[in-house]
Amino acid sequence: DVWNVPSYFYFIMGDNRENSEDSRFWGFVRKEYLVGIALFIWMIFEFENGQDDVLPGWVPTGVRFERLGNIQ
Repeated sequence: DVWNVPSYFYFIMGDNRENSEDSRFWGFVRKEYLVGIALFIWMIFEFENGQDDVLPGWVPTGVRFERLGNIQ
């Protein structure tokens, strides 16, 4: 897909590209609505549940420890 983002707006994408409600869902964000900057990754979960798993798909199956606490 091609997105043409207007001046003074931002396209915001969630970290879970396959299952995020981000700018693809609710549109572009005006520049004046952005406050601060992201500096720290707190927790990244893995969701690798198969169809035969007992747990529902929204239950994490692990943590990506290699990214835990990184400062960007």
